Amino acid sequence: MGTFLLLSKSSATFWLHASEAALFAFGVLLVIGLIGEIKLPWPHPRFETFELLVIIAVAGELLGDAGVFVFSGDLQTIAGTELAQVTTDVGNTRTAADKAAGAAERASKSADKAKSDLINLAVCNAPRVISNWWIGGKPGQSYVDPLTPMAGQIVLIEFVPDAEARRAALNIARALVDAKWKLQTPIRPVDWLADGVSVQPSAPPPPSKNGETPNLDSWGRANDVAGKLLDFLHSYNWEARREYPTDAQGKLMRDPKILPDGAIRIRVGLYPAAVYITPSRQQHETERWLEEQRRKQEKFEAEMKRRWEDGLKAFPPERRARLEQAHEEWEIRNKKEWEKRRKTEMSNGPCQVLNPLF
Repeated sequence: MGTFLLLSKSSATFWLHASEAALFAFGVLLVIGLIGEIKLPWPHPRFETFELLVIIAVAGELLGDAGVFVFSGDLQTIAGTELAQVTTDVGNTRTAADKAAGAAERASKSADKAKSDLINLAVCNAPRVISNWWIGGKPGQSYVDPLTPMAGQIVLIEFVPDAEARRAALNIARALVDAKWKLQTPIRPVDWLADGVSVQPSAPPPPSKNGETPNLDSWGRANDVAGKLLDFLHSYNWEARREYPTDAQGKLMRDPKILPDGAIRIRVGLYPAAVYITPSRQQHETERWLEEQRRKQEKFEAEMKRRWEDGLKAFPPERRARLEQAHEEWEIRNKKEWEKRRKTEMSNGPCQVLNPLF
C-alpha cells in the first residue's frame, strides 16, 4: 500500500511538471505567432496599440508560467517543510495540553486527599462528647432515638481515673438515662482500663447441672443491644469495641452479682492515641502483635467450645440433644448479625489507633 502511494505521488509530480513545460512551450509559440503578424518596417503605421498590448500580456503570462515552472519544486519543498513544521507544532501543543490536563488532575486529587486528611485529623482528635438535642419533644425527634427501642436494658459504667474519661462516661450515662435504660449507679472509677471504650455484654451462661436449658435468649439480646450501642458511639466518631467481660485476672466472668445475665458493662479508658505515620519497625511489631492476639482469640473460642461440649456430657442423651439444638438455632439466628458487627467493629473510621503494646 505504501509503495502504491509513493508511485502515485511520483506520477502526479511528473505530469504536473510536464503540463507546466507544455504550457510554457505553447506560450512561446503564441508570442512568436503574434510577432509574425506585425508588418515591417518598424514601427509600421498599421501596427495598432491593441496588438502591442496583447503581445506584452502574453509575454508576461509566459514569463510568469516560466517562473512557476522553475520554482514550483522549491515551492513544494517549502510548503512541505512548513506543513511538517505546523504538524510538529500542533503535536507539541497537544502534548503540552495533555501534560497540563494530567497535572491539573493530579493537583485536584492531591487537593482532595489533603482535604480528606484534614477531615480525618479532625475526626481522630474530636472530643468524646455526645450532643443532646430534641425537636418539639416528640418521639422520633431526639438524639437518643437509636437507643430508645432498647429501653429497660441494664447497664453498668466504669471509667479510668481521668478527667476526660470521666466526662466521656458521664456523656454516655446521660444518653442512656435519656433513652430510659436502667443505669446502675453510681458509675465508678477503675484502674488499669484499656484505652478507648469497651462494650461488654454478659457472658453466655454455662449448661445447667440440673439439666435445664440455659437462657441463651437474654445473652443474644445483650449482644444485639451491644451492637446498637456501638453503632451509636461510632456515629459520634468514638473509638469503641465489643469485648468479653473478664475479671481482674483476665478470665471470663460469669458472676451475676457483678454483671447480671443479659446486662451490659461499659468501660471507658483514656482517650486513644492516634498516629498518621507509622515507623516501619512499629508497623512490623504491630502486625506481629495482632497476629498473636488473633491466635489467642482462636484459642479462647476453642476453649469455650470445649467447655461447652464437656458440660453437655453431664446430661442424658435426650437432654443433651435438646441443648445442642437450642444452641445451634441460636447461632443460626445470630450468625448474620455477628458477621455484620464484626466487619463494622474491626475498622472504626480513618483513625489508626496506637496499640496498647506500645
